[in-house]
Amino acid sequence: MDNTTTNFQCPLTGTLAVYAGWGDNQNDPDPDLAKLRDIQHLFNRMTLGANRMDIEWALSKTPEQVVDRLVDLATEQINGVFTIPGPGLDIHPWADKRVYNDCELIAQCGGGYQRSLAIKREWMQGMIGGNHPLSPVYAPSNGAKTVADQEIDRAKRFKYKMSWFWSNHFAVHEETDGGDVCGLMWYKYTLVHNALGNFKEFTKDIGLCQVMLSYLDAGVNRYTGDPNWIPNENYGRELMELFTMGVADGSPGDYTINDIIEISKVFSGWRSEGWAPPVQEYGQFIFQPNNHDWNTKTVFGVTYTPVPDPSIDLSNHQTAWSQNLGPDPSCTIPGPCYYTYDNWAPLTDHPHCFKGDKNDLEIKDAYAEYEKVHEILFGDFTGPEAYNQADMDVRKHRIAKFICKKIYQQFVYKNVGANGEVIIENLANQFKTNWELAPIVRTLLKSQHFFEAKIRGAHIKSHLGSVLGVLTSMGAEFNSDYFVTNQFFDPNHYDPNDPFGYPKEYEPVVEPATIPSYSHFRWRIGDLGHDFFTPPNVSGYPGHRAWINEYSILKLGNEISEIIKHNFNDSRTSVPLKWRDFLVDVSNNSSDPEVIATAVVKHFVIVDLKPEQIERAVIAFKWTIPSNYFDDGIWSLNYNISWTVNQYKSLMGFIVRQPEFFMS
Repeated sequence: MDNTTTNFQCPLTGTLAVYAGWGDNQNDPDPDLAKLRDIQHLFNRMTLGANRMDIEWALSKTPEQVVDRLVDLATEQINGVFTIPGPGLDIHPWADKRVYNDCELIAQCGGGYQRSLAIKREWMQGMIGGNHPLSPVYAPSNGAKTVADQEIDRAKRFKYKMSWFWSNHFAVHEETDGGDVCGLMWYKYTLVHNALGNFKEFTKDIGLCQVMLSYLDAGVNRYTGDPNWIPNENYGRELMELFTMGVADGSPGDYTINDIIEISKVFSGWRSEGWAPPVQEYGQFIFQPNNHDWNTKTVFGVTYTPVPDPSIDLSNHQTAWSQNLGPDPSCTIPGPCYYTYDNWAPLTDHPHCFKGDKNDLEIKDAYAEYEKVHEILFGDFTGPEAYNQADMDVRKHRIAKFICKKIYQQFVYKNVGANGEVIIENLANQFKTNWELAPIVRTLLKSQHFFEAKIRGAHIKSHLGSVLGVLTSMGAEFNSDYFVTNQFFDPNHYDPNDPFGYPKEYEPVVEPATIPSYSHFRWRIGDLGHDFFTPPNVSGYPGHRAWINEYSILKLGNEISEIIKHNFNDSRTSVPLKWRDFLVDVSNNSSDPEVIATAVVKHFVIVDLKPEQIERAVIAFKWTIPSNYFDDGIWSLNYNISWTVNQYKSLMGFIVRQPEFFMS
């Protein structure tokens, strides 16, 4: 394989009509396999893979019912509370709005680096899923679950994967030392909260997100009193080029350099809080009105003049900076200290800098302008200033097509053929009426077009998706088979009500350490150049064939094999028994190595392997057991549990090194 993108266009012909039943599109002589392939395809695209519980659940429903149930749960509110809550709202112990360098907080949660890891662990676990069985048999266990619990867990996997997709659309880059972890938490919350919501509101939320303000320099975009000033254009340019309209091509309704400049002026005065406390709450902003350009602007042909409240002092254009007041004299952290416990004066101590929501006096007029510009951009503006409706309509349709194409490429195929263009056009016509994402995703995932057999396996898994997805497909159970912290079994170090693995560095260790699975996952993936919040540039990760070359496919297979081999060896868990039971289940308790190996391959690989590959899979599964054990009927899956586990690891080591494993 190479990492080039060809001009091949997948010749799809299906429509947006609802797909009736599993296996209908596959034209497969084996109806059971055809159904399995459809279910795997749906779960591979909606989440990161399908485990045995997912497959059995889906077989009891139609494709339409599965999609509707997962979308409903991912977007539903019960008594005003989201079924899948966004991370951040009092979930992390430091989300109670304490200041960044609070000494008690650091004692509980470590410094910025540890809190950054906790955010990533929570996101990773959301995408892997809990994979909790209905009636747990083995210890440790997470207690009995219901069908609804499992459904919500699947919906969470879907919603978190959608938020991951949007993180590559609204890309930011984290500082290597943990950076602004408070801002990072709210950025991730913004992604999850809006993942299936209203795209226009999503765009407005992300534009004033702290880490976005930092990354694309809107936070240093300051008006100093010169009406001929040139604003920092980074966010204004990416808002149109990457986030809404695509690259300018001179077509009707396109944006110009003047539009970029004028929109960039709208972002002046909005501040990034960065390291300085107090921590922001979601929906709060830092704004400096005397650094905002209140002059007349013309955006996409609409001329208007923002009007600030006359009580606000705009005479001094001095910029506010947070002040380091030095070491915190109240620090009571015991033991050696390698963090800097400093006091910081907040930005809002400055007489011209304010924190609050969009209704606060010092912020409301600038936020009203911010909303006005988004209404103009999205083609929803209705005055009172003069505007051209035809221009509005062209821009609205262009944004709708740009976003629907990205969603199409995410779920269907990277290269869009003629039929795909028709599908995207139909979705765009629906999308531009209200900018709601869930109906678009729902329509596409239920369609005959989506289930065309030609696109099964046409995606290339990312490095991160490959590692996390294999855990989902294995049914690896969170905090039962792998753990959030390396001291899970130590009551001094793990609180089940605070399950994010913060190291309590000053508590004595009683129990032997658990294998730190999350750290291993991140290290191995990071070595291959893929991690959360670290895209190569503002365009995000390129994806598709760019993930794969002669080196990476071998290296990634080896890394996944090593994870399976070494990360499930804790004697305090029942993983060996669970793996044995999986092999019994997937093979119908066969004692034929070929039947077992073939069934396992079909579970983890969505396209058929060649006969010679199956032969090698059988050899891998036989491991080092003498052939006469199989020939004489001595061996079975229950003969020797340690043998069975090593056979499974050997087989998985073979599977994850096959090119077909990375096809999704």
